[in-house]
Amino acid sequence: MTRVAFDRAFHVASIGAVLLVAVPGEADESARFAGTWINTARDRGRSAIERGIEAAIDDMFALAKPRARRRLTASNPPVRRVVLAIAGSDVRYDLGHGRRGRQPLGEWRRGQTATGDSVQVRVTQLSAEVLKLEMQAHQGGARHVFRASRDGRRLTQDVRIHSSHLPEDVRYRLVYRRAR
Repeated sequence: MTRVAFDRAFHVASIGAVLLVAVPGEADESARFAGTWINTARDRGRSAIERGIEAAIDDMFALAKPRARRRLTASNPPVRRVVLAIAGSDVRYDLGHGRRGRQPLGEWRRGQTATGDSVQVRVTQLSAEVLKLEMQAHQGGARHVFRASRDGRRLTQDVRIHSSHLPEDVRYRLVYRRAR
């Protein structure tokens, strides 16, 4: 290799290295969420969801509790897997049971609950590690906050459900690992 060819190759390699280091990878940060996540709980989160429901309805009138429990359990089924992907300003999500969509970050769009009810959905990326999915209906809604671990191996989902018919919010956490 001639000196000129070596200098040219070194210059091109240096520019490539500078670009890799100097441009923070937005795609790399979003890639923490990208992929399929498998629930780590043996019961797919059923016990965590049930505990959250019971805590929320504890102060309700005894005759109203069974109905509230049944409706909340139907709209919050155990989650086997979650699929998330962010490409530029678009996000794709699939929480199972019909709760899936593709939309621009930060915009409200029509979606549905696990029971098929119509809701408005907005997804916001709060930071490189935090993604928030909100569902809003007429008398209540839900907020799902996903946190990806820095190494990209673990995802936690904190859920808060609020309703004018509930004395307390339903709150629970689900934990996932990246599918192989």
